[in-house]
Amino acid sequence: RLQREIGITTIYVTHDQDEAMALSTRMALLDRGQVIQIGTPADIYRRPRTRFVAEFLGGANLLPGTLRSGPNGRLVEIAGRHRLAVPAVEYQDGCSVFCLVRPEAVRLAPGESEEPNRLAATVSGALYLGGRYECEITLSGGVTMRVEMGAGATTTAPKPGDPVSVVIPPEEIIVLPAAET
Repeated sequence: RLQREIGITTIYVTHDQDEAMALSTRMALLDRGQVIQIGTPADIYRRPRTRFVAEFLGGANLLPGTLRSGPNGRLVEIAGRHRLAVPAVEYQDGCSVFCLVRPEAVRLAPGESEEPNRLAATVSGALYLGGRYECEITLSGGVTMRVEMGAGATTTAPKPGDPVSVVIPPEEIIVLPAAET
């Protein structure tokens, strides 16, 4: 607050990601002395350019897969079993990629529907953390993901072993190259 009231430019160095996001209007992430990405906290969190940035800043599900073309656009094949519709990307078909999905972007849903990116899974674990639940779910093929969901008064906590449907909105998926330069 003081920094903004006085209107001075400040360079602040920290390893505390929450602190950096709260205090910054612009951030620079460094890896081994090299600037990897510069931008606003929201831009870097929502659009990381590398796996390092994705994992360093916030929770990250990184699902390894292979990029393909589908009848309705691009998709990524995960564990040879699951296909996720993804936003348009410039990578070539057949290349290895990671689908970055933030835990808060994943939704657990009951029943069946024709929604894109709806996958069958099983709850592996669930933690109650006050205002939210943090769940680990496992897709067929052994792929695990972390899901965060609100813990309101009417929310029923999933239990280990419960079958669930996982919904990942295509616009919430960021496709990153598997190999970083």
